[in-house]
Amino acid sequence: MSILSRLTSTRLALVLGAALAIAAIVVLSFVLSDRGVPAPTDGVGDIPTAHLVPDDAMLYVALSTDLDSPSWGDAFDESEDVGAEDPLAQLRELLASELGIDWDEEVEPFLGGAAVFFISSSRDGDAGDPAGAVIFRANDASAAEAVILDRRSDSFEGRRYRDVPYKVMEEGGVLAVIGDHFVYAADDPTLRAIVDTHFGDTRALADADDFRRLRNALEGDALAFVYIHPGNLAGVMEEALEPSGAEEAPGEEPDILAIVGLDKLFAEPIGVVVKTDEDSFRVEAAMLGDPGPLVPLLRPRDSRFAEMVPAETVVFASAYDVAGVVDEAFGDTGLAARLRDAVLESADEEGELGLVEDVLSLFEGELALALWPSADADDFEFVILAEVDNEEYARELLEELFAESLDAGEVALLVEDGIAALGPTTAALEAVLDGAGPSLAASGHFAATVSSLDNELATFAYVDVTGLLASTLDELDGLDFEDDTLGFIVNLLWEDDRMQVEAALASGGSD
Repeated sequence: MSILSRLTSTRLALVLGAALAIAAIVVLSFVLSDRGVPAPTDGVGDIPTAHLVPDDAMLYVALSTDLDSPSWGDAFDESEDVGAEDPLAQLRELLASELGIDWDEEVEPFLGGAAVFFISSSRDGDAGDPAGAVIFRANDASAAEAVILDRRSDSFEGRRYRDVPYKVMEEGGVLAVIGDHFVYAADDPTLRAIVDTHFGDTRALADADDFRRLRNALEGDALAFVYIHPGNLAGVMEEALEPSGAEEAPGEEPDILAIVGLDKLFAEPIGVVVKTDEDSFRVEAAMLGDPGPLVPLLRPRDSRFAEMVPAETVVFASAYDVAGVVDEAFGDTGLAARLRDAVLESADEEGELGLVEDVLSLFEGELALALWPSADADDFEFVILAEVDNEEYARELLEELFAESLDAGEVALLVEDGIAALGPTTAALEAVLDGAGPSLAASGHFAATVSSLDNELATFAYVDVTGLLASTLDELDGLDFEDDTLGFIVNLLWEDDRMQVEAALASGGSD
């Protein structure tokens, strides 16, 4: 087994196991205890299970528990590709040794469908906390309930609502079996709301327009799906954190998001999905809120600088039209002055902020950062690249902004052929600008990582995980990494009138 496999096998097995164990460890370790209110669990936007969740949910997190599904099959295959040895067996052993949980008797009944956790935004629990529940669409819902009752030491009171029997536990929590679903609710009102949703008298989250838009945008089979309504969630959090009877204090902190026009982006629902295929783990997110000034950054395009930086680059980040963002955020609206008033502590800082704004306004094209190991592998070379129209003005502003570092010889600056380049040495900058040697864009590992995404690149960041490990950990010197390549990429773009975020951890593509 290669050193990368040895390094990643335990970690990746634990990561994969953690995803599966959300239902088995986080949820079960709580509900098998004597406490009452279930803890959150991560997890898939399983629409049948979402039909039991009232549409006032401000947080919905679901995990596929069908271990025979194609998604889990791909996940297990991918984990083996990077060195994890039978993560499911490791999870079984962990549950037995650390928590005393028997897989066949105490976990298997909960599997076969999905595990869902949700929090309501319109109802409070018995203790005044937000109400919620854990719902399992399971192999054997009655057996799952029996596991909880066997583990709990407290008694319960049997009740019935609309011909659905349920149990109110003495020390907190309400249990019920509804068809092939086992429900563990925080309190009686939450359980009744779930029953009303089941019978169609309360609108289900699965039928909510925002939920369906996000689930459709993030289509396909998945391991996990998360739905968040930040506006509702923020209101509940503020109420929970604000001291009772507290009055609004004068001179409170300014809302920076509102000042720069990003408040609407984080006020509307967000969906996140976790997927796998034969070569990658992927996370995709869609946001229904207005991205406001960020739109210029989100337009798909090709990266010119990825074709210039060396193939051994281990970190590369690229954005486009930063000047457009500055113009969208401030322009002639007076927002710049409001931001200055909000963040500046003295008049002396205003000139510095003004200089930064002027520099950012230069970047109407691509702006990128690249990092790669130095020739002796003792340090890193880096370069910051920017497309500029007015070379003379760009040189003047950048020399003023980085005056101290330039005078001290800590960095070098070149501006030529419509490109401004900043880096540790002139030689490093010239090598990049001359395009000598193989480029990152032509490397197999970069191409393989990019191909794992569903959409074109816009604003993105890439990390050659294998190369970074090899160059930063002394004990890896001289070892062969050619057969084990691992890349990570995150991409922000504008797609179908919404902001989407993709991230992928992909193997393969060695050069």
